[in-house]
Amino acid sequence: MRWAVISAASSRTEAPRARDVSEHAFAALEAQGEPVLARERASALLEASHSHAFALAPQELAGRVARAAETVLEDIAFGRIDRARDAGEPMLDAAEEHIAALGRVDTAAQDVANLCLYLVRGDLQRRDRELARVRVERCVRLVPSIDADARMHPADVRELLTAVRGQLDAGATGGILSVQGAATEPEGCAVRVNGSIVGRTPWTRVPLPVGNYAVQVECDPAVPGRIFRANIAQGEPTRLSVAARLSQSLDTSSGIALVYANAAELTERVATDVAELGRVLGVERVLVGVAEPGSVTVRAFEVVPGGGARLTGSAPIAEPVDTSSSLAAVERARSGRLLSTPDGSTTTTTTVPPQGRGADVAISVLGGSLLTIGVVGMGVGWYVWTDFDSRGQELNRAVTPASITESQRAFDDARTPFIIAGAAGGLLTSAGAALLVSQSDELVPWWSWVFGAAGLGLAGVGVYVMTTDGTCYGNASIGAACARTSPTHLLGAFLLEHAAPLLAVPITCWIRAAIGQGSGVDTGAATLRLDADGVRLSWSGSF
Repeated sequence: MRWAVISAASSRTEAPRARDVSEHAFAALEAQGEPVLARERASALLEASHSHAFALAPQELAGRVARAAETVLEDIAFGRIDRARDAGEPMLDAAEEHIAALGRVDTAAQDVANLCLYLVRGDLQRRDRELARVRVERCVRLVPSIDADARMHPADVRELLTAVRGQLDAGATGGILSVQGAATEPEGCAVRVNGSIVGRTPWTRVPLPVGNYAVQVECDPAVPGRIFRANIAQGEPTRLSVAARLSQSLDTSSGIALVYANAAELTERVATDVAELGRVLGVERVLVGVAEPGSVTVRAFEVVPGGGARLTGSAPIAEPVDTSSSLAAVERARSGRLLSTPDGSTTTTTTVPPQGRGADVAISVLGGSLLTIGVVGMGVGWYVWTDFDSRGQELNRAVTPASITESQRAFDDARTPFIIAGAAGGLLTSAGAALLVSQSDELVPWWSWVFGAAGLGLAGVGVYVMTTDGTCYGNASIGAACARTSPTHLLGAFLLEHAAPLLAVPITCWIRAAIGQGSGVDTGAATLRLDADGVRLSWSGSF
């Protein structure tokens, strides 16, 4: 299994110490022959598939945009359309490269919007309405909160802007961006698109023109959020889930670092954040260099399939950190057995080895009970079928109207228990089989295919029996009509009920494999800490 190495600090002042520990931990893992994701590769992968750091625009760019807007307006007023385009379009391209930074400043955003709409005005003066419409879409894409001031833009420009927005709202053009905050995040965090605030968490939905956008979620107005990229396609919704607090703590300027506000926040969030980072990086284990006031440690986490991260070991390092102490600490963290702290306390961690779902006795007992009851129900169904068939044979032999009526009533009375016994037996057997298979140590064991093949064969026979005319009960020699329910239809349905439990075996396995829930992924750790303050026993794991 591959490792990634990151750092975590309880404050910005502790961040350099945490990075130092993570660098030594990385070297220690490599020296021990462990497969580890290169730190530069990890940072690049995270920025490409998750988010990248917010960057300020060049200092002079906002001023250049403002001056270009004035120049273009003058050229448009005097009919110099080509000259206006030559000056305005390159400046819009330059502004687009830094739109997340320019768009969050009201004056700069308005200058970008005005510059774009001035060019729209020139297109309309040339009577090129199609080009004007396309350019308006670009204006909305650059500045989603764009507003055309009546004092600066003529009516035809404002009307076209209103028309384009109406088409976006109606879904005739563009697509939908849906931004959702994580369930554990605070509500009311600002959602920015290209710098413009378009809504608040927990959920924001905004129609936008086709194109690429920079999305940020910010819970602290003083801290710009990391930038997530969203590509809006024509007529399709684009969904983006953003963990704002992770984004706020994440730093990729030098490796991957988590920088928290205080030690309590680090303790509360580090496992959750490590789980998300491990998922994005595609690794199974993460080694974290942690710096808090008075101590530095290395902590080993296992990324649990389906979500979460489990602490599997931890060890402190005496400062100054060196190669030999790092090697020893990393080895102890990986083993997850003995942890000694600088204050003299001892922490013993026992890591429970991976256990299959079969270890869950309650589920196994329940599954076995349901399976047993279901099989008994199936047996009862076959017994009732013999009674049902016997009543049908009596109906065949009936010759008088009275005997025909009595036999028909007895036949109908026997049909209902047969249907109930078959349906209940099939349902309970299927449920029991699914529960027992869920305890298997393999996601899709080979024998599940055998059950599936048998189930398909039995289902095929059942369908064939149901679709054949077969015989019906009733004495045809005296002109009696067939029984109201064909026996072959009921027998075919009963066979299908037998096929259901067999098919439930591979289907359950496929579902487990698809959602990543197999056995052998659940472990736990019991931790006993002895120090001057007393004794603390804790258990961590995934249940």
